[in-house]
Amino acid sequence: MRIAIDGYDLTRQPTGVGRYLRNLLSEILAADSRDTYHLFLRENLDLFDRCANLEKTIIPAAGGYTYWQNGPLRKKLSNGDYGLLFAAGNQLPFFYDGKTALAVHDVAWRARAHDFSLKERTGKDLKCRWSLNKAAQIYTDAEFTKGELGRYYGVPAEKIQ
Repeated sequence: MRIAIDGYDLTRQPTGVGRYLRNLLSEILAADSRDTYHLFLRENLDLFDRCANLEKTIIPAAGGYTYWQNGPLRKKLSNGDYGLLFAAGNQLPFFYDGKTALAVHDVAWRARAHDFSLKERTGKDLKCRWSLNKAAQIYTDAEFTKGELGRYYGVPAEKIQ
């Protein structure tokens, strides 16, 4: 299978999502020689250069993550034949019709609403809710987050790993 990976958060100064994705890819690329992976990044990084089962495409960032995902990334995805798109940052592209998997690390905008502006909360909530409904599979790093996905969004436990 050919698997596309949204690598927006893999940067020279990675956030938690970027570190999660870098570590996950290290393990997957070493363990899986059957599938091929296509990593879409917003900057050129010397990561995984020796992996024979990995292709990389640089899509410079402009306009923020949602724009990048739904504009330039979606265009690149439509030109490829991917069996799966994996996104590690709580949201999927709105206009991608292929099979998807999503990683959700927390839903802080719901659990700690007072820490977010109304605009931030609303945007994160709508994008995450839509993505959770669209994803064929959902991954999370903690049982606590799995419980919050069920409580706040009604995601069935069997859909979450």
